[in-house]
Amino acid sequence: MILLWVQMQVQGAGMRAMVMKGGVLELQQLEKPKIKEDEVLIKIVASGVNRCDLMQPRGVGGGGWFTKPHCPGHECSGTITAIGTHVTQWKVGDKVCAILDKGGYAEQVAVPAKQLLPIPTNVSLADAASLPFAACNIWLALFANQEQEAPMKKVLIHEGASKIGSMAIQFAKYKGMKVIATAGNAIQLSLCEAFGADACFDHKTQDLVDTVMKETRNSGVDFILDYGASYLVQNLQCLNREGRILIVDLQGEAKSSVQLVHILGRNSELQVSDIRTQSMDQKASIIGQVQKLLWPVIEEGKVRPRVGVRLSLTAAGAAPKFLTNKTLAQNIILYP
Repeated sequence: MILLWVQMQVQGAGMRAMVMKGGVLELQQLEKPKIKEDEVLIKIVASGVNRCDLMQPRGVGGGGWFTKPHCPGHECSGTITAIGTHVTQWKVGDKVCAILDKGGYAEQVAVPAKQLLPIPTNVSLADAASLPFAACNIWLALFANQEQEAPMKKVLIHEGASKIGSMAIQFAKYKGMKVIATAGNAIQLSLCEAFGADACFDHKTQDLVDTVMKETRNSGVDFILDYGASYLVQNLQCLNREGRILIVDLQGEAKSSVQLVHILGRNSELQVSDIRTQSMDQKASIIGQVQKLLWPVIEEGKVRPRVGVRLSLTAAGAAPKFLTNKTLAQNIILYP
């Protein structure tokens, strides 16, 4: 558990930011970010919280590329206050949300202009902070390979009450798929149903393989979205021939053992990826596709973000408690 330590008096010029120090989030005064020629400066209105934010500094969930001082945060929304000399598609005053390499738990952040998205017309500026990370990962899951692979008709989405899971359910239903979702208790299962899942079950008390096979009449699913490798063996048993598993936003020190012949024998695909691991050019391409394909669906009201918890920036250390709270939609935003 990450603890919260707040420095009561922060003085001097610059900006406030939550910085990881010895496994503890500490409020510090940092210099105002300096933008490069292809970047913009955002005055942050809200920042999205993701589990990888809080595990990465401890070397878990893809850690290793952060630098010190490390200010977590992979997404935010706000207003552009300055632009680099090479930026032409945005202007000062524009309201945007963005994918960040880090730095979201702060009052301001510098970000490449290619990593910005406009605010959907029917989403508030603050709530839009919870969209970029989930939307980009959902594009990787449900849209990236749609031209190369057969249409997916049946999908299994783990942790359907999570931020990514809840939006994945909605986008999958928009695409006409049968959605089976897992969750940890009755409250989260009811959330999955509200998001549109056709079938939901408690992964703690019900057998994963038996339940999926019953729901699919022993045919299995075409695609599985997961957040760790703990169910890998069972996932493979739930997958039909030529199906695909995507593991995103690894949580904890995920470990699993599986014989590769089980994947080869089904001609299946196992992919471990998320938006954080993409190059800058890949991120720009994904963000362009998200704006083109996913943003109109959100603006039509077919997919809606549901923010479960709103915290002040200095309360960021309480986020792990809320992420594991079984009575809430696990979608948290911070206000500077």
